[in-house]
Amino acid sequence: MARLWPFRCCRRASAAAPIITTFAGNGLAPTLPLPGNVPAATSAEASVGVAVAPNGTVYIGSLGTRRIGLTGFVSTIDPNHTCGGFNFAVDRLGNFYCASTTNHRIFKIAPGATTSQVIAGTGTAGYSGDGGSALAAKLNTPAATAIDSRGRLYIADRVNACVRRITVAGNIETVAGVCTVPRSVVNNLLSQYTPDGSSARGSALA
Repeated sequence: MARLWPFRCCRRASAAAPIITTFAGNGLAPTLPLPGNVPAATSAEASVGVAVAPNGTVYIGSLGTRRIGLTGFVSTIDPNHTCGGFNFAVDRLGNFYCASTTNHRIFKIAPGATTSQVIAGTGTAGYSGDGGSALAAKLNTPAATAIDSRGRLYIADRVNACVRRITVAGNIETVAGVCTVPRSVVNNLLSQYTPDGSSARGSALA
């Protein structure tokens, strides 16, 4: 779990015994530029967000995302604060994905890499691209990402008020929400409860 101000640390609860320990964060607010590498996770600055890869590598959010290896050594993988501190997910292969709200894009960082690649979004806010390459699609202030067991990436396309999905082939589609209507219409729909069992594509999302 990540603890916010004033603690600024990440803590771990043991499954074998009711014991909690701090494994990352030194209680100090993160500042830029972040140090490149830190020997001990508890001496690193931490802020918000945490994700764990299948091999046990831990990612913590700060002004730039940090990666904690199995030895406890910390490295910075997002020194330019491309993604923010908490909008990320990790798939079963250890690939790291994050939503950049200001760039209207989704980035990916491969295991062991320190540079990111764009996998969705043109950098211009908007809504377009369903059925085609995610790289040619427009997003509007994407807020979060999630991965399913089949390797498909879900995006909370916040201002568009919908959920988009990137297939394993790299194409994008809308799976929930009513992105194609004006925001004023979405706000009106939000005042009406959509019954369970309704189509996700026709349901208004906040």
